[in-house]
Amino acid sequence: MIKRALLIIFCAAVLAAASHSWAASAGAYRTPRRTVETFANAIKVGNVPAMQACVITRNAEQAALLHAIFERQAAHCRLEKAALKKFGPRGRRMLDYGHVSIAEQLRQGLRFLKTARLVIRDRRAELIPRRPHRSRHIRNRRHAPKDVYPPMYFLKVNGKWKIDASRSIHINGHSTRRQLREAITLAKGLAAAINRTAADINGGKFRTARAAKRVLARRMTRVIDAYLAQVQKKKGLGGAPQ
Repeated sequence: MIKRALLIIFCAAVLAAASHSWAASAGAYRTPRRTVETFANAIKVGNVPAMQACVITRNAEQAALLHAIFERQAAHCRLEKAALKKFGPRGRRMLDYGHVSIAEQLRQGLRFLKTARLVIRDRRAELIPRRPHRSRHIRNRRHAPKDVYPPMYFLKVNGKWKIDASRSIHINGHSTRRQLREAITLAKGLAAAINRTAADINGGKFRTARAAKRVLARRMTRVIDAYLAQVQKKKGLGGAPQ
């Protein structure tokens, strides 16, 4: 659930401008949609402090998790820059990794944000998703996704609308706190794998984008496997990571 809810925040990047420069305007947080646009621009260039400025959390654990996720996005931006500089258009294949490509995640996020209904109640607001088959933005409704995103929440603080991440990251006891710590470790591990690969590309270690992607996939798989093994161990479902 944590991963699913935070995917919405990540997918806000589809609203980013084409430019790779970032600067918050005077009205950057004037409305919830403007906040999303500001946040998206920060994601686009991997500006971690700017991302954090758009989001509000309730405790240090939530803030640490988001910081780790933002650092992972910044690492992805470094990978994109290195891959395109080294391999040209073929470097784009470095940007689609995992079970769902980054491009597909962004397309899903675009559908959510374009069709979501904004509801404002005093200092709180929600972007509420509509059912995919009701959206005029999906051309082929027959193949529209069956699932929908949960709402995106906002809170008005000192006249500025902030993305209320605390509504998506709930801490209701030790179990969930442990899950947050595990998620932080996973995000940090993935960021390290991506950063290392970007550095190797800049250092001329790989001759082709395909070779670089294979190495990145192995590194990320090791991080994910270690994470899953640790989770299973704590649940008593498996042994120590191999």
